[in-house]
Amino acid sequence: ELCQVLFEALARASVHLGRLLRLYEGKVIDYIQDVRWPKQGERRAREEPFTGVQLEVQNMGSLHATLRKYVEPELLSGENQWQCDDAGTRVDAHKGLAFKSFPAHLMLHLRRFMYDWNADRRVKLDDPLSFPLEVDLAEFLSDDADADEARGSALRYALYAILIHSGTATGGHYVAYIQDPDTKDASSAHSSARTSATSAAATSTLATSEEATRAHDNSAVGREEATGEGGWFCFNDAHVTPLSERDLRGVMGLEPRSLSPKEAGGGTSPPVAAPRRGSSGNAYMLLYRRMDAEGSPEEAEADPPAEVLEQVAEENGVFRVLQRLYRLGQRVVQLSVHRPGADPDGPPNIMHVMEDTPLCQVTAAAARAAGLHLPSSRLRLRRYCPSSGKAGETFGGKEEDNVAQLGLAPRADLLLETRGADDPPFPEFNPNEFSLQVARWQPETSSEVEGSCRTLVVPGEQAATLGALREAVASAMGVAPEKQHLAYVDNHYKICNLLAGDHSAHLLHLGLSGGEKLLLEEARELSTQAGSTTRDAGKEADEDAATGAPHVMTYHLEKQNTVELSFNSLEEPRNFDNTLLVDLRKTLSEAKTMIGEALRVDAACIHLRRSAVAPQLQNESLTLRSLGFVEQSVLFVGKGPPRKAGHFLIKISLFAPEERARPFKQLFELDVPGSLLVEKLREKLAVRLVEQGGPLVEGWEGGGARVRVRDRRGAEAGRILLAGSTLKSAIPRLSDGKELAVQLLAQPEEAGPEDMLILVRQWMVLAGLVGKPRELLVRRSITHKELRAQLAAKYKLEGDLNEPSQLQMANPAPVPSSSPFSSAAERESPSNPPSNAASAAGLPRSELERPELAPIPTPALGIAKASMFGPALNVGALAKLRWNADLAAPESPIVQMPLGLRDGGLVIVRHEAEIATSALKKPAGTVHQPNLQVGIKQTKLSISRGLRAGNRMQSQEQGIKIHVYNHQSDNASPSEGFHRADDPHLPISHDDDIDRT
Repeated sequence: ELCQVLFEALARASVHLGRLLRLYEGKVIDYIQDVRWPKQGERRAREEPFTGVQLEVQNMGSLHATLRKYVEPELLSGENQWQCDDAGTRVDAHKGLAFKSFPAHLMLHLRRFMYDWNADRRVKLDDPLSFPLEVDLAEFLSDDADADEARGSALRYALYAILIHSGTATGGHYVAYIQDPDTKDASSAHSSARTSATSAAATSTLATSEEATRAHDNSAVGREEATGEGGWFCFNDAHVTPLSERDLRGVMGLEPRSLSPKEAGGGTSPPVAAPRRGSSGNAYMLLYRRMDAEGSPEEAEADPPAEVLEQVAEENGVFRVLQRLYRLGQRVVQLSVHRPGADPDGPPNIMHVMEDTPLCQVTAAAARAAGLHLPSSRLRLRRYCPSSGKAGETFGGKEEDNVAQLGLAPRADLLLETRGADDPPFPEFNPNEFSLQVARWQPETSSEVEGSCRTLVVPGEQAATLGALREAVASAMGVAPEKQHLAYVDNHYKICNLLAGDHSAHLLHLGLSGGEKLLLEEARELSTQAGSTTRDAGKEADEDAATGAPHVMTYHLEKQNTVELSFNSLEEPRNFDNTLLVDLRKTLSEAKTMIGEALRVDAACIHLRRSAVAPQLQNESLTLRSLGFVEQSVLFVGKGPPRKAGHFLIKISLFAPEERARPFKQLFELDVPGSLLVEKLREKLAVRLVEQGGPLVEGWEGGGARVRVRDRRGAEAGRILLAGSTLKSAIPRLSDGKELAVQLLAQPEEAGPEDMLILVRQWMVLAGLVGKPRELLVRRSITHKELRAQLAAKYKLEGDLNEPSQLQMANPAPVPSSSPFSSAAERESPSNPPSNAASAAGLPRSELERPELAPIPTPALGIAKASMFGPALNVGALAKLRWNADLAAPESPIVQMPLGLRDGGLVIVRHEAEIATSALKKPAGTVHQPNLQVGIKQTKLSISRGLRAGNRMQSQEQGIKIHVYNHQSDNASPSEGFHRADDPHLPISHDDDIDRT
């Protein structure tokens, strides 16, 4: 498609460029004709241009095979017969394509991508396809070929380009193999070596074709591969490399073994490598050039027009200018210059210099940009790591080297250091030295003293001690060791450590590494220090004052522990515009008091949650940090005091399994203790439901014995909570927000500890419907065989399951509709028969009656486990279930595999006899497209509902595209007698019913 768009764009851009289209344009005849043609009958044909040919690769094997498949006519017979106007009737006909002329350059597109309707995804076909380097296409011309392409004469084409796709249908990489005729050896083009090259074929990994292989000469092939001549190149992104003929066959992943002459097609062909089936690298497009009688390319066009050449020259000039600018840009180096003591999160000074600029000039420019007017002897640049804040390599003695020689291209981070007039010279970088940056801390302003940062080298290298550091600080900063408070602060990682301990302690053991930054605070009087203490707890503040805790520590600890929390107002629960600055070391109770003061309410009358649907935070003695609160965390403020310890807020919903679309209806929330017995909970729920009233309990007798409580799990109702157990023991992971499902029973609860409830739905294959869910109470210990027997009796399958059985097609009794409440149990209960197709669809019984079927082999009943999650069940999803897997282990309990049922599990049943006669086995002549076969009897169903019960559909602007079949009801077999209507495309909408259709 991209080539076609390109050709059309070129034609619109210029009449001269439009001539390119003629080089790739051929003619094809699309025809349909009576099978008796040309002696009698009618023929219709139209001529169409083409610029590319799309060929199938699946199960084709060779280029000749797929071309023959392309021109092979399709027989229209049976219900697909052609309406012949001359004969006035429908006749058998041939429909196909035929080539009238081939272009000078032939593009063959191999269809390696398709859509798998069963898997519902796009897939790639990795089938190998052999194609020769030269091919004769004369046999594929039609009888109506142009005069200059007389049928019977040679029509030779030579391969000159291959487009390769490596990868899958969802992504991959394209590589091109192209032959340059100007670099191709002239002697090999017209000699036996060229003849040998024509036999080199390519699969997706370039295998050898049968026709070309027989023309080989062993010695010529050996010479061709040894010399590597042929003018082939591999274009892989920006890399262009030459290819030998051996590389041409092997680069796509060939097997190391060689095919024998018999495997390669017989004759005296030399051994060639076998293709590796399943390779992800495949030929995707082939380009052939038409050759003349002597084997040279035909000159289809003269030189390009002068105005085109001028335009190309102009564009080449622009390209050369851009190329020079690009190369110039490659020589520009970006330097980020940082200052000691500056804000680590602040932006550095960005400089752009040429790669041949000396380092001394860069240093002078960086100083001017920073507003420093110092001699060069008091300035220097060194490497710097902004993420760790560590200074690195120095460039002493290399000030005249340019930035490229120093390894700073294309970008680097540098640190601009300064020293005083009386300071010693800059120390050079030693990889083993232990250097630290030390800056003074000013408590009055709670900040660093500007310009006080110094880089100190601690004696002892990697074995440097705390005592050596204090001596180095005293020498450089003038603060006695006993008055030094040295703190390591990293606000990004929330680290604040005060260096303390024995003077012999190694700095590495204290968590320091070379290049770190320390803050120095000079010790003061205790009274002054106590006045500046900002720790939150009174006891901690007293301890800080007594021990002379430095201000630098208290300040940064408070800063690192202070976060901003957002909370809602009671009047607007969804508005979290209120904010609170709070220390994470405070308890939840203290935070709630602060929130109550902000909202002007009593803190005892509110409770806190993480969100509106989250459980309450009951333990208010925990700190905010232990509860996991961080910056910008949210607290939901709710009305009412917090619940008592051991109480839980559970959500109650009504469960109606017969309502497939919405089986759960949310009712209310209930505050209950975890020690509450299940029978007491039933009584509380019964009283609450009666008090609530409404249509839900209309006609219900009430009482806790007629309430069933289940542990809801998402879309499944879950297991039954049995009497005698507490909520905490019945639900081990009981917490706030737990959902329980409630059923209102017509009879007292009968479920015991050994029972469980499963849901059963019947797939009525012939009707194209799935019945409503029906609950079945079964023992956990029954086997798969016993469950199959119960379901067979429930769904009217008579006879021994080990013998051929007769499928009883009479409709079971309708479901009683007088009571909306579930029965307590359905242990093969005749008073609770299953729903049938009519009740499921809301139709009269007479409209879904089906004929008697002949006896069928076992199993007569199909059973499969399904999931309650995911989209609604349709024919495609039902057909993919693992049907009758239980027959592999008939004596194992149903709670074990292969069914592995649990409370609330879903089981689908079907009559296997319906599968043999259903529309799932398509009648002959059915078009393999997403379609729907709508039952004529379903007069009350809307089209949209019928579509959900059928196969995939195609939505169009005018509505739905369906295929309509007329069925002869008197035919012996329901799978036969389908005749397609003349006009299968009906412009209907989703809301139309079958009567209108």
